[in-house]
Amino acid sequence: MKEDKKTLERMLRGDLSWEQLKPIIADQKDSNRFDMIIEILQEKLKWKEQIILPLHEHLYIVSKGAKRIVKCDCGYEFGDYKINWKTKCRIRVRDTIEQIEELYPKDMGSDPKWEELIDKLNSLSKNDIQYIILSALIVFCVIKFFSNDQIRYQVMHAAIVVCCSHWIGFISVFAWVMLQRPHNKREMNRLELRIAELIDVIRDK
Repeated sequence: MKEDKKTLERMLRGDLSWEQLKPIIADQKDSNRFDMIIEILQEKLKWKEQIILPLHEHLYIVSKGAKRIVKCDCGYEFGDYKINWKTKCRIRVRDTIEQIEELYPKDMGSDPKWEELIDKLNSLSKNDIQYIILSALIVFCVIKFFSNDQIRYQVMHAAIVVCCSHWIGFISVFAWVMLQRPHNKREMNRLELRIAELIDVIRDK
């Protein structure tokens, strides 16, 4: 089945409905689909190394000089592709029912007595860096506020502290919203699948 580039871009973003996605999955693939997928992924990245193979969402094997390395779309490099990249990243272990149910509906996840779930945590994100810079600036301004006798400079430092505090609050809310997006997207995809199954059952009757 011949698919245009725009349709494949929507598929990678998760914007296609089940009715649109099902024939793409089930029908015979066109010969250049892999090359088109690589081209779409490459265009989204800010770095220039050529993608050889997508490994995972946000993670690729790329060509860097004579080497083949694993690289994240944020730019972090995990090193040689033959070495397990998971040994070089921060992880979060989910080993309680409550933590597992943050990802899976009730009674649909794994039993923590039998296995643990591990989430990959990226290297320092832009939000992490902003937190560090703003926190350091707040500490600096507080010190300057109490060590300065001139009202003008005290007001200036106090204003900077207030602005930085508000910006940290904004970043926190934004980060929380971004964390909720995968969960909401999973629920929407699950709902679309159930609706599609229900439509199939109604048609069969």
